[in-house]
Amino acid sequence: MNSASDPDSRGYVFATTGPDYTALAMHSATMLRGIVGDTPIDLFTDQPFHRPTFEGPFDTVHSLGDGFFRPKFDALIRSRFARTIYLDADIWPVADPSDIFDLLDRFDVAMAHDPYRATEHAITTWRQNLPTAFPQYNSGVIGARQTPATQATWQAVIDGILADAVPRDQGVLREVLWTGNLRIATLPEEYNLMGLRAVNILSSDCTAPRLIHSPRLHATFRKRKAPIETLSDLLGRTAAEQVTRLVASDPTLGGDGARVRPLIRRGIMEILSRPLGLVRGRFQR
Repeated sequence: MNSASDPDSRGYVFATTGPDYTALAMHSATMLRGIVGDTPIDLFTDQPFHRPTFEGPFDTVHSLGDGFFRPKFDALIRSRFARTIYLDADIWPVADPSDIFDLLDRFDVAMAHDPYRATEHAITTWRQNLPTAFPQYNSGVIGARQTPATQATWQAVIDGILADAVPRDQGVLREVLWTGNLRIATLPEEYNLMGLRAVNILSSDCTAPRLIHSPRLHATFRKRKAPIETLSDLLGRTAAEQVTRLVASDPTLGGDGARVRPLIRRGIMEILSRPLGLVRGRFQR
């Protein structure tokens, strides 16, 4: 297992298999780079590379050794950072989520609850029944300290999935967290916003979304639809404009918009709606 050499290191990690999800991760990481600046962003992938540093949004590209369908946990184990924020490929960053790193000074992991807690997937248990009041965490956004305890947790999830051929990871993750002793910080929904219909009714009293998480993004290659390349494509123009207003006015992002003022000067709607050239079903390298 990897141990981060720099105890103060922080970075973002994506993990993908196949060209389609890797293209999505490139799209997401490009947007993230525009928000978090020089903070390192790494990719773990099964796609071939001929040099260690990829010319694009990623600082370092790591090769995945096998075809495990949930590479996020392997990536968390092998992360070179003392504090890691893992993001799924279908994350659309709209504001700075980096204060998740600060939570990791006190907690071992940070995740948001899965919002769809009455679905068959969410109520399906693994090996034992658990209280409804301890629901599944969505594994699309994970903040984690790099410690032996967290690495053992991710390995236990991998082992459970492989041992019982479990098709999804969150039920196993829920039970491993329940039986373990990690300190868990539960993130507010704006750090992993999946209920997109709620965007239209968010008022100025609500904190702005940081990370929008939408499976609609991989529907573009699964169903051979046109790629979603702008925030308006994803949310509709009205909701995209609402997100823009929330980001600009959110006091937790700087009160008077200080942290987003550079984006406002350049025209924040232009930034959020600019096509980023998502490759249809292919990963360019």
